[in-house]
Amino acid sequence: MLISWSSKFIRLYLPLLLYMGAIFAISSFHKVALPFVDRPSVDKIYHAIEYAVLGYLIIRALEQGFRMYGWAMIAVGIILCALYGVSDEIHQFFVPGRYFSYWDMVADTAGAALGCWIYLRIRL
Repeated sequence: MLISWSSKFIRLYLPLLLYMGAIFAISSFHKVALPFVDRPSVDKIYHAIEYAVLGYLIIRALEQGFRMYGWAMIAVGIILCALYGVSDEIHQFFVPGRYFSYWDMVADTAGAALGCWIYLRIRL
């Protein structure tokens, strides 16, 4: 039983937790140098891609780890990503040189939905 749980943790939850930690760590930097980030619309694409990966990892953990299925799984996955996006924006509010952005949260949520959709398309 312990081996099964630990292998499930390493396969499903550890990548998710490490990725969430990476998002938090990157958000802690004063200024992140990204290519072409001087255009506001490009920044939103980066947010969407970042949260698409998070959405993929969360929906995978919900289905394979928590045995959730259907619309409930999709809704919970997107809501969890959106809440993490909100917490990330609140965190950035307190980081010098960073700021709180509602549009970033919109891009995060759209990216999360995209990541959930990609997971569902790949597994079918």
